[in-house]
Amino acid sequence: RLTDVTGVQTCALPILTHSRFGIDLDGFRRGAVRRGTEPRLRIGFIGSLARWKGAHVLVDAVRRLPPAIDVDVQIFGDPGVYPDYANGLVERAAGDARIRFCGSFPNSRIGEVLSTFDVFVVPSLWYENTPLVIYSSQAAGCPVLASDLGGMSEVIREGLDGLLFPPGDSMALAAHLERLWHDRDLVAVLADNAPSPKSIAVYVDELTIA
Repeated sequence: RLTDVTGVQTCALPILTHSRFGIDLDGFRRGAVRRGTEPRLRIGFIGSLARWKGAHVLVDAVRRLPPAIDVDVQIFGDPGVYPDYANGLVERAAGDARIRFCGSFPNSRIGEVLSTFDVFVVPSLWYENTPLVIYSSQAAGCPVLASDLGGMSEVIREGLDGLLFPPGDSMALAAHLERLWHDRDLVAVLADNAPSPKSIAVYVDELTIA
């Protein structure tokens, strides 16, 4: 409580500072890969193979694409954590050769893995507190397509460095993917505009100052 000049006690309002997470920037080669130049549009997913992470939304979106839309979808995640869901994803893909299930990888390789994508998809169905993998994708200069929900929509500038779609809407996601397949210049623009996230050191300094 504070006391003003009249002697009346008042409540002090808290000072809130919005500080986004910092990440380990080692291993990222921003600008080393030119996105959207391959004949196939390379699409990635990295995350838990759990329903709330929405990998099935991506699978359904790809299945909606005409066969002539040539994409390569790499889905990374440990199938052993939620095996029923993971097995359901494989069945949902229905043998579509455009969809590959790639298992998991050490976190130290995330920059390398992200360098193999033209776009990165975060189709979560719940209010994420800004998945760190979005910051990793931005550090790699990889455009993000994400659910228009929670912390995800706070860090993606629609049409500038990424695209948003309604949560769970595979049709809207499919439309984005088809648009990017046709418009490779847009892929390059989104990649060039990807913001550079802060380092862990900068983040720690901000917390210390606060």
